Amino acid sequence: MSGAAFDPARAQRYWRFAPSGAGKHDTSDLLGADERALLDEWTDAFRKRFSNYLEEDCFLSVMAGDFRGKRVLSVGSGLGLHEIYYAAQGALMTCCDIVESNLKVIDRVSRRLGLEVATFAIGPDGEIKGRYDSIFIYGSLMTMPEDRQVALLDACAAALNPGGSLILMLYTWDFARDACGWTSPEHFDPAAFARATDPSVGDEHCPWSDWHDDDKLLRLAPQGFHIRRRQFWQKGWFVWYELSRDRAPVTKFFDPETFAGIPVFETDVADLEQAHADLTFEQGSLCVITAENCAGYAALSPPVEMHGSNAIIIEAEIRYGAFSAGLYDVATEKFFTANALSQRGVHTHVISVAGAPSPARLIFSNFRESPARSEFVIRRIIWVRRASASDAFVDRLQAACLSTGAPASIVSSNLDLTEDGIPLAEIFHPQALEGELLQLDADAAARALDPQMAEIAANATALTLRFYGEADLSPLGVHSPGLRDWDWRPYVDLSRLRIVKSLQALATHAPGPIRVLDVGSYFGNFSLALRLAGHDVEVVDDYEAGLGDAFGPFIANMQAHGIKVRRFADVGFDLAALPADAFDAVLFMGAIEHVPHTPRQTLVSLDRVLKSGGVLVLDTPNAGYVYNRVKVASGRSAHAPIEQQFFAEPPFGGHHREYTCEEIVWMLRWLRHEPLEVDTFGYSAFGLKQLSGTDLFYWRLMEKHPSLRELIFSVSRKRAR
Repeated sequence: MSGAAFDPARAQRYWRFAPSGAGKHDTSDLLGADERALLDEWTDAFRKRFSNYLEEDCFLSVMAGDFRGKRVLSVGSGLGLHEIYYAAQGALMTCCDIVESNLKVIDRVSRRLGLEVATFAIGPDGEIKGRYDSIFIYGSLMTMPEDRQVALLDACAAALNPGGSLILMLYTWDFARDACGWTSPEHFDPAAFARATDPSVGDEHCPWSDWHDDDKLLRLAPQGFHIRRRQFWQKGWFVWYELSRDRAPVTKFFDPETFAGIPVFETDVADLEQAHADLTFEQGSLCVITAENCAGYAALSPPVEMHGSNAIIIEAEIRYGAFSAGLYDVATEKFFTANALSQRGVHTHVISVAGAPSPARLIFSNFRESPARSEFVIRRIIWVRRASASDAFVDRLQAACLSTGAPASIVSSNLDLTEDGIPLAEIFHPQALEGELLQLDADAAARALDPQMAEIAANATALTLRFYGEADLSPLGVHSPGLRDWDWRPYVDLSRLRIVKSLQALATHAPGPIRVLDVGSYFGNFSLALRLAGHDVEVVDDYEAGLGDAFGPFIANMQAHGIKVRRFADVGFDLAALPADAFDAVLFMGAIEHVPHTPRQTLVSLDRVLKSGGVLVLDTPNAGYVYNRVKVASGRSAHAPIEQQFFAEPPFGGHHREYTCEEIVWMLRWLRHEPLEVDTFGYSAFGLKQLSGTDLFYWRLMEKHPSLRELIFSVSRKRAR
């Protein structure tokens, strides 16, 4: 290793050029920008960072869930791209850095977004202020010599609460070798590696960069710390680690296939064509052995159409040498992208191909010319379509960029909770819009909300309705006479729109996979959608013996898909048999209106099982729905017909009370939740296929006045306590 000297002042000057997916950003210059320009540049940096690195986007989603409700310190925060996102997802974030202008940028951006992110400058003594549940050292440990790395890790370990852990992102030896051409760690020079891998800005050059593996990291870490999680990414050049005092088998941060999205199609490895390599089949997998001194193609797929896929998941094993997979544009005969790995072992390799040409060929090689051969085994090739975990946050950022005046909130709501401006005369004396027709398409409406979520919702709905003919639902009419001979199929089908909104809410405020409890699961269509989206799902409902086997086929369907089904008879209506702080999210869809007497105890029970920082998603009929107002104005009740409640066998299973938007928000705030979204929408009108006359007039009125719409939808976060 070179004896290059480390200059802390030079490091401080250089790291004011904070990296992102859009190059370097001089934070001292950014501080001179106005609010709009600053947020525009930060948003662009965030968007490009996580759209360029699909695996890092997955990591972002995982850590947002891990950090929710916890006190987290970030050391060397740069622009705060990870940190501000985690704060928006419920982490109690503190950022420290050696560059004060970096911290000031984080402070301005977070305040503009209505977030609280504490900051402090870390001085030469490396003092860490405060105590934390997790400490996040993302790409900064390797920017200093080993003696300083040891001091920083010791200081961070001393600031951890019991059970806390260190999360790190580091460079690997493969990165150093590939960037600088070294053949042995004995040749390593931290200054040369820094210059080769971090771009210079004018006369300012990156002063230091190091690499790590398991042995080196544990040698530097405080005594008693062990590797809990490890995962290589970006060609194996980078690696994530979690260190803790708990000794346990080492796991990954996430399974790339789990986060990949919706499978579009799969390429059979048997269809790969031989090039400059020997191909043999091993129990359904393809073994590739390249020739010596050859950097040419080893195997290639036939031309394939992309069919909307934006990522490829490749399960492969590297036995020796290296492995590379690239996408080749058939029309231009040029490579669109290529990724390589050289660590031995089994890997699930993720390649982002967003915007890729179609048709294209997938080409495998040994990546570099070598006197030795490479041998790798290709097991599966899956083309998927995946929505970025950061996309929804970018939408919030862009909305904040367009806002003026007071700091914008990233809380999503298009709803004016006041009643000002609602034309009561028009409600009670509607115009019939003669000669006009409005075509309604539930499929198109769901896709307009989110194409990927719409596909998941459609699949879950189809899985549910498949068992409708096997169920005897007549017992439901005992406690709700209005349900006798009721055809549930349109309700289940149109609820796809409700499912899409729920999936969107979780993707935005609790990106997963996460642990979800669906309370009032009924047919299980929401639960199946959650499961198809990759979440760990449990459900609870009044699946009691008095209902016969009404829900039997639906319960079996949920269980067949890995959903744990519970009954109120077992866990209690107060959920007392469920552990506290157990779930990242709770769904309470179309259920609060069925709670008799008061919903207070029910909401307290839902809050108890929800983790600190977790989210509660609910929807319920809007008492202020325009058709309810018309009924009341004409002297009729907005409730169900009296005979449907009068002839019910207690307990009555219908709607005990419907709520207004203001009442939902009031209850959430009483619960000490932070409302994240409060919205209204309609869904049952899509069953009519087209609207005309008075119905069309009321539809137009609801478009203009959200508080007149059919359903209330809310998302709230349990505050840290």
